[in-house]
Amino acid sequence: LYWAVLASVAPILSDMCEGDALTSSMLHRVLKRRKGLVRKTTMPSGEVFYDDDSISFYMMTEDQRSDYINWAFDTLSKWTKIPVADLTDARNSA
Repeated sequence: LYWAVLASVAPILSDMCEGDALTSSMLHRVLKRRKGLVRKTTMPSGEVFYDDDSISFYMMTEDQRSDYINWAFDTLSKWTKIPVADLTDARNSA
């Protein structure tokens, strides 16, 4: 369900953003960074690099994964102004 929701929301957010279109993978990385689920390294120059693969779903407990997914759906709902129930129901009926 998570990946299906990201796939349906990515084009909606792409229309709201400037720059290149979002993919579900890009949106996943944006959400993980926003939630702080990546390792971050700041170089002496001040440039910041992120290890987007540092934390994955299989490393989380079921409760942690559920909390993250609920938070992600809430965040996507706030960004798109689409209720969470509509985001998830549309995917269940597809």
